[in-house]
Formats: sequence, structure tokens, C-alpha cells
Amino acid sequence: MSNLVIFDKVKRAAPVMILVFVLFTILGACERERPKPSGDLNPQRLLAAVKNGEGIDPSKYKGDIEFLLPSEVPVGNEVFNVAFFIGLSPATETRLRVTAMADLRAIQARFPELASGVYDDSCSREVSVKIHETEAIEDHFELRGSMFVRFFSCSQNASGEERGGLWLTQEIDTKAKVEAFVEAQCVRFSVVELELDPRGFTGFIAKMFGVIEEARTEILEQAENYFDANPICLTVPKELKPVSPKATLVRALEIGEGGIGAEIQGSIDTDATTLVNLLSVMELSDIIEGQQ
Repeated sequence: MSNLVIFDKVKRAAPVMILVFVLFTILGACERERPKPSGDLNPQRLLAAVKNGEGIDPSKYKGDIEFLLPSEVPVGNEVFNVAFFIGLSPATETRLRVTAMADLRAIQARFPELASGVYDDSCSREVSVKIHETEAIEDHFELRGSMFVRFFSCSQNASGEERGGLWLTQEIDTKAKVEAFVEAQCVRFSVVELELDPRGFTGFIAKMFGVIEEARTEILEQAENYFDANPICLTVPKELKPVSPKATLVRALEIGEGGIGAEIQGSIDTDATTLVNLLSVMELSDIIEGQQ
């Protein structure tokens, strides 16, 4: 009789065991198929291209006078040396047209590490993002990565909330289209398109329960917060502070094969004081390159 009871329990549990086995098989297959970053855009390759000046197109900053203005740009807790290639030509009797190109590949090389991490950590949920790769494509750039959402049981006690056991982990492949614009004379970025592709059978369940839309809201909010806190601003030498620069157009720019840059158009004042200040800057050999 005992054997019959055990056999009956095993028989009833068999469908559940098979389902669990199938789920783990599906999840394992998804893990193996995770996209790999392109070898051409690895950090070492990007930094080498910056150092060697590869991919710089002089036509993007063409002017009657052309020069290189190095600048220090803070991103998070780090400071990056960013090259601004600048061309000057007459715009009106009182202003010079400025056409500039910023080489952001040094930031691009470190961005996946800087932007990855835990963005939400509450009692019932943990949301983390892993950026795999960034790439410039014509006039915008793409971020590709994964988002991990972990759900926990959460209980209330006298001392507050207490996290319990993990009951669901959902991985979501993400691809975001990002564009650049001018804000307070700085280059700022914003997510304009976002694709989410949840993995495996649990992804289907996550869609049913609205988890994916919650994840979309979370990603957009955190991305905007990150970009708000990290604009790309030119560090202007003190000699150029009074020139009244006005940027009128900023857009993402592809440098070489997938390298991220920014094209900047604007103008500066050309009164006598400004011209003297410009000349004083141009006398600094560590700033000027390729004067015409």
C-alpha cells in the first residue's frame, strides 16, 4: 500500500518535474545565445583609434582657421580628455561661425562599465543593467545590453521591511536609440527609442503581468537621470570665457567604424577683445594644431 501511495505521488509530480526541466532547458539555451559585443568596438581598439587620430574627417570641422582644443570632461567620478576639433569662418560682421567635432571615443570605451550597475534595490525588487556595447550609427548612437529584474518576497515586521527569498529572475535584452541635443551650451543625450526583448518562457509570463512595461519605465527614467547628470561640456580656457559662444545644433556623429562623436555648430562674438583673446589662445602650442 505504501508503495502504491509513493507511486501515485511521483505520477502526479511528473508533469511538474517535466515542466521545470523544460524551463531550465529553455533558459539554458537563451543563455548560450546571448549576443556578443563586436570585436571592432572593444575598449582597446577604441582607445588606440583615439591615440592615433584614426577616423577624423577634417571636412566635419572645416573653416578658414582650424585648431584642436583639448578639454577635460567629467563623467561620473572620472575625468576624460576629449578632443574638440574646431573650424572658424565669418558668419556676420560681428560673429564667427563655429563648426566643431568632439571625439567621444575615450568615453565610449569606458561607458559600458560606467553605466552598468544596480539602479533600483528595494525590498521586493532589484533592477540591474549591464551595458554590452555602444555604437554610433549615422546621426545617432545605440546602446545594447541586458536588464536583470529580480523579484523577492517581502514582509513587514516591527523594524520595517524584510526581504525574503528570490522567486523570479527575468533577463531582458535591451537596445536603445540615443540622440544628442544642445542644453545650456552642453551636449546632452536622450533615449528616443527603446526595444525590450524578454528572454525565455519567463519572459512570456513577465509580459502577461506587466513586468516588461514596468521595466521600460524604469529604464527610461534611469537613463534620463544618468544623462541629465552627465552632459558633455567643453572646458573653455579662461582666455575664451568672454567670447559668448552660442551652440545652435548638436547631433551624434559616427567617427570611423562605429566610434561615437558629436557635431556642433554655432557662433561666437568677434569684437576686438574676443579677437585678442583668440590670438592669445592660438599662441599656446599645446592647443593649436594645423592652423591655416
